[in-house]
Amino acid sequence: MLIEEAYPLIQIEGEISNFRQPTSGHWYFSLKDDRSQLRCAMFVNRNRSIRQPISDGMHVVIRAKLTLYETRGDFQALVEYIEPAGEGALRAAFERLKMKLSDEGLFNSALKKPLPTMPRRIVVISSSTGAAFQDIVSVIERRYPIVNLMLIPTAVQGVEAEYEILKALNQVDTLHPVPDVVVLARGGGSIEDLWAFNLETVARGIAASQIPIVSAIGHETDYTISDFVADHRAATPSAASELITPSALELAASLSRSRNSLQMFIESRVLRGREALSASSNRLIHPGRAIKIKTERIKELHQRMSQRTSGALVKAEISLDHVNELFRKANPLAAVDARSSAINNLLTSIQRAVQLKVASSHNYLKSLARALNAVSPLDTLERGYGIVALPDGSQWGQPISTIDQVNPGETIVAHITDGTIEAEVIHTHERPESDL
Repeated sequence: MLIEEAYPLIQIEGEISNFRQPTSGHWYFSLKDDRSQLRCAMFVNRNRSIRQPISDGMHVVIRAKLTLYETRGDFQALVEYIEPAGEGALRAAFERLKMKLSDEGLFNSALKKPLPTMPRRIVVISSSTGAAFQDIVSVIERRYPIVNLMLIPTAVQGVEAEYEILKALNQVDTLHPVPDVVVLARGGGSIEDLWAFNLETVARGIAASQIPIVSAIGHETDYTISDFVADHRAATPSAASELITPSALELAASLSRSRNSLQMFIESRVLRGREALSASSNRLIHPGRAIKIKTERIKELHQRMSQRTSGALVKAEISLDHVNELFRKANPLAAVDARSSAINNLLTSIQRAVQLKVASSHNYLKSLARALNAVSPLDTLERGYGIVALPDGSQWGQPISTIDQVNPGETIVAHITDGTIEAEVIHTHERPESDL
């Protein structure tokens, strides 16, 4: 049609009258001013996205196509979108401020402060009578009730909202102790209701905060300038509570897992320590056995030295016999007489040297034996002493060197030269310093 071709999509402002919504879900109404009116229809596939309730008397702006309703011969507008008058200007102002602050870098993700893992103090800037703060309290009491939650009550819409929000932001930076995170919260509403959070002064106040700020304004589909400037944005106040607090149940489960892992680690280390101690104990040699081994070694050395000394004497005797045989064959009586005395002297010197060597070896072996006996516990036991110990399943037990190692009523053992004595501790007495 000519009209539809000439006016594909137009914007019209006026007042709604005769609004009705049949069971089909379509909207039918008239848009009028002080001089004329226009019939309008907005089908359900278009009006389901409109959150603002529509009623008679509202001043609105529509975007629509003009068409002719041939059944009655009436001109009408098929509405594509409808919003309260003035909302379009607000959205344009919103986009201009958004672009300006974005160009200045206030939305830069590198400037966003991280949220604390386990906050101890949370401040909420919101209305004291609104549902937003109650939603936050409800979620936090369920998830993380140990946190200290503080409300700074402010107006969140109207002429006082800007001043009170800025005052609250300034107050946060002066609190002691310093809060870990701040939540700026408000329930849903129209763009006019949320406009305080689209103001440049509020946006710059949020950006200047030294404390992480979470913006939880409106419903999930609502976006404000505060959402872009804040360090984090939550779709709703309840979602903000979940964003800034850990779950106490999850923390308890994590602690339980850590405790179990630590216990398993300790038990494993103790088991390896016991195995290492057992292996070391098996390698230890009893003092009596060590002395016995040393004594047998000394005897072996003494025997080998005696054998070597005897061999040297035998060789010397053989050499003398050989010399005598040579002399006897040569029969030089004069030479034999002359050398007989020298040979006898030589033989005597050899025997004396051998005897001295044997005596020196015996003396050395005796000194070694005395030294070993001096450090031998068995020698100490033979002199009338005893070794007192606490029985622990081993042959000698745990030696006792101080009275602090025993208590009255405990059983002790005393090792003496020919056995052991079991006894019970009756009393312990500390030796006076004058007896030391």
